[in-house]
Amino acid sequence: FDVTRSTVANVVQIGAKAANLGEMYTVGVGTGHELPLPDRPLAIPFAHYARHVAAAGLQPLIDAVITDYAAGALDPRQLEERLFAIRWQLYTAPIDPSLLTSLLPLLRARWADTLDLRFRSSTNVEDLAEFTGAGLYTSVGASVDEGELALANAIKTVWASVWNPQAFVEREFYRVDQHEVRMGILVHPSQEDELANGVALTINQFSDLRPAFYINSQLGDVSVTNPTGDATPEQILYYTWYEEPEYEVITRSSLMSWAENWPSATAILTDDELDELAGYLTDISARIRVRYPGSVADVEWKLLPDRRILIKQARPFRERTAAP
Repeated sequence: FDVTRSTVANVVQIGAKAANLGEMYTVGVGTGHELPLPDRPLAIPFAHYARHVAAAGLQPLIDAVITDYAAGALDPRQLEERLFAIRWQLYTAPIDPSLLTSLLPLLRARWADTLDLRFRSSTNVEDLAEFTGAGLYTSVGASVDEGELALANAIKTVWASVWNPQAFVEREFYRVDQHEVRMGILVHPSQEDELANGVALTINQFSDLRPAFYINSQLGDVSVTNPTGDATPEQILYYTWYEEPEYEVITRSSLMSWAENWPSATAILTDDELDELAGYLTDISARIRVRYPGSVADVEWKLLPDRRILIKQARPFRERTAAP
């Protein structure tokens, strides 16, 4: 499934992550201000996951754990053991050869066999305005030259992660019908050598009176949302209500001493890069507001080795003032 030709209407086939990303490929087209996005991503639709679950005979195990958990018959250890059994059976079951037969030519037509690809979850219960599901599922890398087994294992690893314990429990908390969960996969080139990474919300969560983008950044691939140790990200409010760009620094990154040959001793992004990112955020937010009324945009981005910005993904974020 060509993600560059998809829209949010395809969420029922390929999941919200892939469908939302597909929307981004039409933003700015014809104006010369297209978004910098992953190169020609593909999506593996839900149908392949459903066929694999059926062929592996997993549905009775899935139904049983859902029923037993709802009845209070499973403690955390028992739940984890039962979910591991489901993941293991899903992973060890042979994949349908026809999936690889159809997938390989598409991969080779887009990218070199040696290129490291990222296989990412795209379920029907993540990246939604009502349920983000951030961090619940597993991503994995593989390349065509590693062989069909490596590709099959990458696909099955992502599929299996739909039954990660944390994902199961969080879906229960939000009263998701676990019987209806489906896993699609988003495939695009991996970017593991980024100079920096970040997330941005196109809303000022600190004040409704001063519209701004809330931009968080960190060096390398150190997580912004789930930092380890004492790592503090750079946090900036980029105000959108002024005629000229203006921003306020909340915190600077605690890791700037690691940076070598950096334009600034204190700032992750230069002023020009901040302005560039803000331009992308403006366009993304406008599209998200149309597709998901009452929401703003939650955007993940990267700063590549040549200091180009890459928009990794965008999803809706429900404004606190919006009606439930």
